[in-house]
Amino acid sequence: MPPTCPVRIELTDFASHQSAIMAVRKAVFIDELGIPSTLEWDKQDAQAIYAIASTDQNIIAIGRLLPDGRLGRLATLLAWRKQGIASKILDCLINAARHAGHKQVHLSAQLSTLDFYKSRGFIPTGQAFIAAGIQHQAMHRVLPVRHELL
Repeated sequence: MPPTCPVRIELTDFASHQSAIMAVRKAVFIDELGIPSTLEWDKQDAQAIYAIASTDQNIIAIGRLLPDGRLGRLATLLAWRKQGIASKILDCLINAARHAGHKQVHLSAQLSTLDFYKSRGFIPTGQAFIAAGIQHQAMHRVLPVRHELL
């Protein structure tokens, strides 16, 4: 499917789209970045809320929100990058975190993605570190309080 197809963003759980989520993570993190599969899969998937981007029935990008407000596993298939899809996934996860009552969200950004996260309001915290053989930077973003009209 060409990268000009409409993209839909939705929230889901891991079990509902497990094989497609795993396929995106495998393509990006294991195959492309060389992260060992033993480091990629964890028990937190069952607790996570996932934002997925799809065209028709093909999931092309994903990201997750953990119960403690940590964001992670944001991944877009190569052919779909540079089209704003990761920003939409991130916005969806931030809205889900806000709705869940989180006052801030945290993530560990690969240094190559630092500018992307800074442009989305994230602030670096502490020193850079190595995780899965890749330099990362802890970041956080304070979420504005939503005042609902009664």
